[in-house]
Amino acid sequence: MKRGLSLIETMIYIAILLAVLLLFVKLVTSISQSYLTIGVTRRLDAVAGISMDRMTREIRSASDVDVDSIFGVSPGRLVLKKVNSLGVITRVGFIAPDSHLRIIEDGVDSGPLFPLSVTTSSLIFRQIDSGVSKGIKIEMALRSDGGGVTRTQNYYSTIILRGTYLND
Repeated sequence: MKRGLSLIETMIYIAILLAVLLLFVKLVTSISQSYLTIGVTRRLDAVAGISMDRMTREIRSASDVDVDSIFGVSPGRLVLKKVNSLGVITRVGFIAPDSHLRIIEDGVDSGPLFPLSVTTSSLIFRQIDSGVSKGIKIEMALRSDGGGVTRTQNYYSTIILRGTYLND
């Protein structure tokens, strides 16, 4: 009796090994793609949180909206008037001229609010005026690329200008 494998048995073992190997490679590829997608999504959510928090803080502390604001189009521009305790009026603005959300304080560009790896694909401000108070609705779409994964996410917020209803 001979010991060893026949050619047919060897081919079957190689086919089974290749099938298992192919499944393993597909699994690893799927896991790495999911990891990249989660990373891009986390980056978008972090950036949106930081920028929305900053805009919310500035809008709430504003006393009025400046006439230089542009509403209802993308990229919009929001310019806020703020009055400090000494009665000095300052202006704070938010714009996205180059697909990067920027803050302008008294005419000076303070730079982008988030890393350049995230871009603003849409930024729309809408003014709300009830006659008693004013508010701003923000519609912002952010886009991020990373490792071959591109993701765009929409974010929304509505904020009342605290200075408009405290003065009445």
